Amino acid sequence: MQAKRVAHPRLVTHLLLGSMMVVLYLFLVRLFPGGRQIELFVIVLGYLCLILACVSLLIGPLSLLRRRRNPVNIDLRRDIGIWAGITGCLHVLFVLRGRVQDGLILLYFLREGPQGYTPLFSVFGMSNDFGLFATLLLLLLLALSNTASLRYLKGKQWKLLQRLTYLLVPLILVHTFGYQYLNLRGPLLVWGVIALSVCVLACQTMGIALTLARRTR
Repeated sequence: MQAKRVAHPRLVTHLLLGSMMVVLYLFLVRLFPGGRQIELFVIVLGYLCLILACVSLLIGPLSLLRRRRNPVNIDLRRDIGIWAGITGCLHVLFVLRGRVQDGLILLYFLREGPQGYTPLFSVFGMSNDFGLFATLLLLLLLALSNTASLRYLKGKQWKLLQRLTYLLVPLILVHTFGYQYLNLRGPLLVWGVIALSVCVLACQTMGIALTLARRTR
């Protein structure tokens, strides 16, 4: 009975987030017929990854408002992080579809010249570099987001690796702002991402302040 009570909220979380993705895709298909829905869905997946990653950083500090100390693992935070990884990886797969075999994937990061390939130091190239590093971190965090990894690595080591989320979110933000600049996104999207960033920073600052104050006591 205890196992069922623990598993039930996690199942609801996964069903809700999975259903949200399906509904969003069906909404885009309905609203934008003719093939453009895939392009828009790729953009939506990228923003979903950012939002979910940021929400995962809000759960810990907000949890400290009702408890003295957070456990190593919070199921809701881990499950939301899993879907941040799923949406982020799907975003990358859709972007790179058909570009791996023909070698065009290199042009996201390198410039082709008479002397071969050289690093692409432009907003486009640097945004893709940050996106690449963010994808690698997403894959690592996804691989760790299971009970077997938690048991094998023990609490402290697992938590240390999970804190790479604090690096992941800035990488995603730089990638997002870069493509917002390149694609001339509207002010609503730009200011929305800025507001989300400020919210995460404020909650993290609050969490650090609460932890330090309680340790002092």
